[in-house]
Amino acid sequence: MSWDTFKIVIDKLAKIDTIENIQLHGHGESFIHKDIEKFANYAKQMCPAKKLSLFSNGVLITKIPDGFDYIVISFNGGTKESYEKVMGLNFENAVEKIKQIVPREKIVLQ
Repeated sequence: MSWDTFKIVIDKLAKIDTIENIQLHGHGESFIHKDIEKFANYAKQMCPAKKLSLFSNGVLITKIPDGFDYIVISFNGGTKESYEKVMGLNFENAVEKIKQIVPREKIVLQ
């Protein structure tokens, strides 16, 4: 999504009191977007009372940008084999990345 489109959406959401949560995600990994931190900061600035979150597979997270109330980690697979088949990612790498951030960040494993 472009920055201009995002601003239009957030500006409209800011005026709707009944919306309590904003989730920044769609198709694919949220942390691929080069402006995810800019988007998060703007959303939180314009909608401070709303909970801001996103979904991630966890592999690209190095730090959670300010503004997010929580991140949902999609960890699809009960074993190394099923995880790698479903996600197409390296199991050990994913586990290590999540371990690096879980103790100090707001993470929901799902």
